[in-house]
Amino acid sequence: MEKNDNGVYCALPFVHMAIRPNGEVLPCCRWEERENKPDDLNISLAEPRKHAYYQKIHKDMLEGRQSLGCSKCYLEEKNGIETMRQQSLSSYGYYTEVTKVKNIEIAFSNFCNLACRHCGPAFSSKWQKDYKVLHPDEWVPGLIRKNQSLSGLDFSELTYLKIIGGEPLLEQDKFIDLIKRCDLPKLELQICTNGTVLPNEELAALVKQCKQVKIDLSIDDVNAANDYFRYPSDFKKIEENIKWYEQSFKSLPQTQLYLHCVINIYNLNHLDEIMLWHKENFNAWTLDFDLLHEPRHFSISNLPSKAKEICKARLADWQVDARFATYHRWFAACMMKLSEPSRSTWEDFVKYSKKLDQLRSQNLKTVNPELNSWMELF
Repeated sequence: MEKNDNGVYCALPFVHMAIRPNGEVLPCCRWEERENKPDDLNISLAEPRKHAYYQKIHKDMLEGRQSLGCSKCYLEEKNGIETMRQQSLSSYGYYTEVTKVKNIEIAFSNFCNLACRHCGPAFSSKWQKDYKVLHPDEWVPGLIRKNQSLSGLDFSELTYLKIIGGEPLLEQDKFIDLIKRCDLPKLELQICTNGTVLPNEELAALVKQCKQVKIDLSIDDVNAANDYFRYPSDFKKIEENIKWYEQSFKSLPQTQLYLHCVINIYNLNHLDEIMLWHKENFNAWTLDFDLLHEPRHFSISNLPSKAKEICKARLADWQVDARFATYHRWFAACMMKLSEPSRSTWEDFVKYSKKLDQLRSQNLKTVNPELNSWMELF
């Protein structure tokens, strides 16, 4: 297909589906517009991408109108960051109608062994207990397993498979059953994992048969600060598992090793520590970032004005530090995000964070004393 870019068009709504643990279908994993999304847009439909909601997205993109759900990519492109939208054009080109699924992202369930602060019960069964206390008036899901059977999906043209969670390596039988249905020498496989569990021998052997493999391992801080945010992880164990992946997959030419970090209110003030840890210990991996948008009270735009000025000065210093040259575009993205008005309040963050500390017997002061001091000062 001829490639075309009108500044808003993305191939993913035409070739891709992102399937959530509850069976919900989205145009992509970064899709933000949820308020008008119909409840019946789920995996039970014969072809979710022909739903009226999708048809409007297709029409808007083809006619050059921006979609609210694509705002993350629009923001990053302003800062010179290559986005999933742009990558979709390079990979798939230009379509005017829905094709057979070529690219799919799927979560088997929300079964997870971590309750990361920026997550919730929709993606982590580990969150249920705390969420009930924090949100007593809301219904809280337990274990969600709506995607038990994927037999109705046509994988005949599938070339890209992204597995998310929960934690997908807690459900390796399902993982094995799924990729056995794929043409592995033609398949690009992306595994998003929290790094606490390793693939068993059978799964590892199947993964190594794929055309290309991307290990996407989440690290949102280092040492005790990572265990605080990605509760109740064990950072030393995760470092051991990172080394295992490197030893097991680095020699394979088709393997890409990525450490993925979400920039948020808890780690912005010391991003340099994360970058230096990566540079000094795991430079065979690519350290990749993303800006947190939800939950809103954890976004860096929610920092008080005085804290924002401190962080902007620090970002400016990092921008001229040769050690961090690779990340300049992310410093610029953080600057822009800090300039945005908050969609929550600092008071909401302080109240929520302190309550979560209490529930988990944690203490922010021990892992990020500066952020803790801002709670008292601002």
